[in-house]
Amino acid sequence: MTITCAENLLASVTAALDAGRTVTFTTCYKAIKVTPRSRASWARSGYDLFKIRGDHLCIARGKNYDSVMGCRVTAE
Repeated sequence: MTITCAENLLASVTAALDAGRTVTFTTCYKAIKVTPRSRASWARSGYDLFKIRGDHLCIARGKNYDSVMGCRVTAE
């Protein structure tokens, strides 16, 4: 089984959050900052913050999910 680009990105984002870093997803219109605390809050709520749908990594937006595959991803 081959690892997709979305799975690689999810592994990188998870590793950065596990290390206590803030991950920022940036588009030309907005920036979404995900902290270890916000990920823990989503986990307590029982919902997944990230999902892989096909070849896309998606982030939760309310009850919907948006693809972050076209975003610039940085970890601070």
